Amino acid sequence: MSDWFRGTNTMNAFIRSPFGIVRMLLCGLAFGVLIGCATSPVQRDAEAVSSGVALMANTDSNGDACILDEEFSVNGVTQGAPESIVLDRLGEPQERRPIPPGSDLPFNSIVYQGLIVYLFQNQVAELTITDPAWQSPSGLRVGLTRAELINVLGQVPEIRSDLPSELIYEIPPCQDQTQAELAWSFLIFVDDSGTVKKIMLQGDWP
Repeated sequence: MSDWFRGTNTMNAFIRSPFGIVRMLLCGLAFGVLIGCATSPVQRDAEAVSSGVALMANTDSNGDACILDEEFSVNGVTQGAPESIVLDRLGEPQERRPIPPGSDLPFNSIVYQGLIVYLFQNQVAELTITDPAWQSPSGLRVGLTRAELINVLGQVPEIRSDLPSELIYEIPPCQDQTQAELAWSFLIFVDDSGTVKKIMLQGDWP
């Protein structure tokens, strides 16, 4: 009997045995994990972008990627909304914080579970989100993985800060910045585990 024939019979017997099948499946899984680990972050980002919602498909007057102004909203609360609208859309807050005496920042705030609404002259100036319950109209929220975030955006946003413990993306609105009296931008904070931990709709206030 040739060595090739004996080897073929041995392989067939191995495959037919339940133990052999399990071992092959485990080996295949291990190989797949190795391939996944070898994939670079840039490649994984590209794969996420390929099926993205493409919120950043638009460009501003400078040709830079941006998000439509309508996205800068949480449960219908937008920049410049009066306090009465905040209470109507979000309900009674857990806490109201007046402007601290001697503070250089002229903001008082309305606090909800996982959401702080900052007011400037009784109008919404900033929103800070730390709970998945609050999100933008298209689903930008805390708790998304970095890949899921990029999937929703449609591309990798500009990095404002890249530290070992935190990555901060900044996304501008599509409104003409030269015409806007007060422009907002999305600041998205991603922790070292690759999860969105905080979103700020930050206003350019005096």
